[in-house]
Amino acid sequence: MAERTPLDRIKQVLQTGAQDIREGFVVMLRHSLALLGLSVMVFLLAFAARPELRTTVSEKTMAWLQSQLPGVAFGGEDFLSRSLASDLKGLNTDQIAVAHWLSRRYKIAAEPLAALITEADTLGANTQLPPNLILAIMAVESSFNPYAMGTKGAMGLMQIVPSELKSSLSNFGGKLATYDPLTNMRLGTRQLQAMVQDSGSLETGIQRYGEQSGQIDPKNYLVRVVTEYLQLEKVSRQEPVPELLGIAPHTS
Repeated sequence: MAERTPLDRIKQVLQTGAQDIREGFVVMLRHSLALLGLSVMVFLLAFAARPELRTTVSEKTMAWLQSQLPGVAFGGEDFLSRSLASDLKGLNTDQIAVAHWLSRRYKIAAEPLAALITEADTLGANTQLPPNLILAIMAVESSFNPYAMGTKGAMGLMQIVPSELKSSLSNFGGKLATYDPLTNMRLGTRQLQAMVQDSGSLETGIQRYGEQSGQIDPKNYLVRVVTEYLQLEKVSRQEPVPELLGIAPHTS
């Protein structure tokens, strides 16, 4: 047997040391995983046994998620924290009458409707469209269901089509912002305003809006919208737009 040189002895020591370190690491890793598994089990048992802990975790998780989402809407408004219902005391007498009428007709609480009526009034002033016409389109399109889905991909209160509004929706967090009632109203009203301006006619603009939302018969859609609009004008004691008076029966 050949005599081992000092270099051979050093190599053997290093190899033995490396093997010991490797085996020690494996043992330590196994113990760490076992400890982690035990900790997770204890946490899950505590989580199941304490409802208040589940509530706290849920609230903190939701708060963190909301802090990560883009929440800036029109005018710097934070649509994640705003209320989607309003006290009827903030409405005038005619608006309160509309809120109660729509509440009875569509079986919806008056307070969420109050927020929509207030927004319709603001949008009407900004676009020169009758506020009750905006409400009438929502009534026909979705029956005031903010989660309504159309047959051609239209979504939300005014049945806007996300694929046609990608750029606008990107400012509010993307496609899911379509389900935010006020964002949906604002984008839908913008579309209606553009269609009225492009066609030069309120009547034609309404029909085009119905076509883009997936309505099969634009003329029938126009009659339905105007009928609802005239009823709302009557409830709120407003004077209807003359252009729309001959389209549907004007209830006296």
